[in-house]
Amino acid sequence: MNLQIIALTTAPFTAIAALTYGAILTKKILAADPGSSKIRDIGSAIESGAIAYLKSQFKVLSVFLFALVLIIYFWLGIGEAATFPACYWHFS
Repeated sequence: MNLQIIALTTAPFTAIAALTYGAILTKKILAADPGSSKIRDIGSAIESGAIAYLKSQFKVLSVFLFALVLIIYFWLGIGEAATFPACYWHFS
């Protein structure tokens, strides 16, 4: 059997299994006890620091993303350039 056909038929099942496993883990983590107030304070401090770090990273990466979009626009056209940053903007 062709390897491409095997990959195309097993990929959806693998994706469904991964999403199911992720949903089970998410439910388990959200149901867990958040801990004492000191632990929650430490957790919120870590979360705010992580968010600040990610915002600064996205600002820096936006410059490179814009440059890549321009290169793709002049090399491949507007269609490819318009769809290239879709994942980046979705997660930022």
